[in-house]
Amino acid sequence: MGGRSGSTVVGAYAFDVNFKGSQAEAYRSNIVLRPKASEVFAAGVTAIEQISGCRVAPNSVRGDVAMVQAEILC
Repeated sequence: MGGRSGSTVVGAYAFDVNFKGSQAEAYRSNIVLRPKASEVFAAGVTAIEQISGCRVAPNSVRGDVAMVQAEILC
């Protein structure tokens, strides 16, 4: 993706976050046995907001338990 990046831990999940312009991606970087998608998505949104300093746009979150993508509003 390029742009800026950083790492953070939210609850039981560690993420590497990349963002550029209005797009962001949070890659889960730790091993969790059968993670719940709803927990990963919520933690991924928090990680994106922490690292980017921007809010995640409503209804823009997509991905899976390994990677969460979202549009950000800065």
